[in-house]
Amino acid sequence: MQNSNKSEEQIFNLINKNQNQFEGTFSASVDGEKFMFADENVLFYRAERDYFIVGSDNEDENYVTFCVQQHLVKEGPHNVEKYEGGLIWSVKIKDRFHVVQQGHATVTFLQRGEYRYGAFGDIDFVLPDGRKITGEFDIKRRE
Repeated sequence: MQNSNKSEEQIFNLINKNQNQFEGTFSASVDGEKFMFADENVLFYRAERDYFIVGSDNEDENYVTFCVQQHLVKEGPHNVEKYEGGLIWSVKIKDRFHVVQQGHATVTFLQRGEYRYGAFGDIDFVLPDGRKITGEFDIKRRE
């Protein structure tokens, strides 16, 4: 993939820069078999127009990343179809990078007033080779 190096660098820079600022979990399966569980390297990051949601296992061998628009109204749940935002919807399985071909995420924001400090929900992605990625996440900023 031509975007893999840039995307992976962006993801790991975000995780390292925001280390220990977020807590929660993100688990994912490929065709029903679990490949990733993150309970340390999780991220709900406010970018220019999007929120980046990332989970990476402790070995950085596997991750899932996607983004949702900031302009979504209220807590949700919101059904967000894959789109070209500030972060490529991607998956890394056993050190192999894949761009998500299609899919959606169901996202509910955790918020106080207008301040969003986390999100929970699930994902349903399809890779170019037809494999299906499903998962659940629950991530919030540490208090």
